[in-house]
Amino acid sequence: MSTVCLHHNRELCLVWWQLRFHVLTAAAVAALLFAGCSGGGKPRSGATSPGLAPTREAAALATPAGTCPRSPARTIDPQYGLAAGSGPVYVVAKYDANGDVQFGPHAPGSPGASFAAAKLMWVVAPAYAGGAVVRAARVEGVGAVKFGQGPNADSLTIAAAAAGGWRAIPSNEWVTAGGCYAFVVQGEGFSETIYIMASVY
Repeated sequence: MSTVCLHHNRELCLVWWQLRFHVLTAAAVAALLFAGCSGGGKPRSGATSPGLAPTREAAALATPAGTCPRSPARTIDPQYGLAAGSGPVYVVAKYDANGDVQFGPHAPGSPGASFAAAKLMWVVAPAYAGGAVVRAARVEGVGAVKFGQGPNADSLTIAAAAAGGWRAIPSNEWVTAGGCYAFVVQGEGFSETIYIMASVY
């Protein structure tokens, strides 16, 4: 015990213990960070490595809880509706007056009855000939995201193709609850997160 406390100087004793607490706390945090960064050279769960698409968990952690930075939607070509994203891969969706994307429920007992679905369209700019992978996660709260004709795929793969015209890939996206969702799009030489607010009716 400190000699300060042994001499019964209560104010100095309190200061000494507070300083000791902060030093020990800082040391513990540093040890956790070092352990997380070392990891024997293997990526930690939710971490990403160069050339690997981010996981759905990483997408969710990219935004502070309680916020939804909706990606602005605009017209990228007259033949499509409002599209979000900075390109070369965009997502076209039907937005309501509040800027939410509407997801409709399925009848009880039907395939995917616990999910609500929306048909989105992924549009690729003419100058980009590469492929891309799309994954998604809910930013706050609990909620699954699936892709495909039924809610059975964890990601959407956009195949490479010859550059020339616009490419449009329709896809069903499925969610179990309304809320803010992050769609991580990763292709050759780019990676982007597109945020939408899903509203289930």
